[in-house]
Amino acid sequence: MQTDVDVRAGDCMTVASIDLCKTLFSDSGWIGTTLNHFRFHDGKESIEARSISGYISAKGTPAYDLGYLLRKLPASTAIRKRPAKGASEEYSAFAAVRDGVVALDSSPEDAAAKLAIELFKRAVLTRVGDET
Repeated sequence: MQTDVDVRAGDCMTVASIDLCKTLFSDSGWIGTTLNHFRFHDGKESIEARSISGYISAKGTPAYDLGYLLRKLPASTAIRKRPAKGASEEYSAFAAVRDGVVALDSSPEDAAAKLAIELFKRAVLTRVGDET
């Protein structure tokens, strides 16, 4: 029996937010994750993820975890925890390409996803199937 898991509650690995995953999937075409964000039959979207063993359902968006993102990002990528400002943590994702690219967020997964999205905008990364 399959059960839902809430990745933000620490039931399993943490993944990037659904909105960033949607944008990144649109930009990259990356598949092969074992977790997926789902849009339910009533149209509501959830940050819950279910194991899908690499199969992309018509109602799902790949859920990118930090390990998956690091394997896709340039070798020059670094993720760092920055000193807390107030009560929240902040992470930076940096890629030493061209002029250097930095993305900031409250989770390392979202910082890495934002970095990947920016690298696609700058044509440092190319969409699956568009490689030359």
